[in-house]
Amino acid sequence: MGSSEKVTARIATRVEELVADFDSYVTVFTQSGRFTGPCWYFHEKTIQARNDAPSIEALFADHTFFEYLYATLTSWGLHRMGPGNAKLRDIEEIKESFNLQLQAISDLSKLSLLTLPRENIRKTAEKVWRVLTSLRVSIAEAQIVANSKALHHVIPCLLPPIDREYTFNFFYDRKSLSIPEERAFIEMFTAMAEIARRNAEAIHRFQGSPWNTSESKVIDNAVVGFMIHKATPNTPLEPPR
Repeated sequence: MGSSEKVTARIATRVEELVADFDSYVTVFTQSGRFTGPCWYFHEKTIQARNDAPSIEALFADHTFFEYLYATLTSWGLHRMGPGNAKLRDIEEIKESFNLQLQAISDLSKLSLLTLPRENIRKTAEKVWRVLTSLRVSIAEAQIVANSKALHHVIPCLLPPIDREYTFNFFYDRKSLSIPEERAFIEMFTAMAEIARRNAEAIHRFQGSPWNTSESKVIDNAVVGFMIHKATPNTPLEPPR
């Protein structure tokens, strides 16, 4: 088996493991209490502003939304003082890059991971990728993490936030990618669409509780819960309450 086949097999195995105890992994995330304070406060404010907007055009005309988004991304670790590439671009540059993709984002905002037909998953992943790579969020060359975290807050039903600590590790057993970002994104998006399809009922059930602010965020929370549990394998999984 070649390296590509091994990666595909590992991703498939991880998906099966997550699906088998999906509810319990979301519960692990919830009970961990790891994400509090500004990272939760500004995320909730940003998602609320998104949900209150009657359209993407109205949302992008709301500067307060971008202020909340800017604060969320900062509290999620995307802007740090001192040297390094963990730096956000100016808020006006971020805002302009979103407005340049207004029509494409508006089209994507009508879709949900839970209801994507299998035959449309790759095409949708490619459309999301084109938008994602057009955004100017961080000064870093790598785009998946910063741009997915930003775009998640605009199309929260379709795109989970992606990070190195949990998402990359879940799919690739490492915090950095050894393959092109586009290939990795399409692989991860495809796998998350499969997770969504097979856990639609549970996802709907969890929505509305703290941190489970959208369909795709519930999936992200399950992935994080899986990785938290993996770090303490002797801790038995508890059934959700």
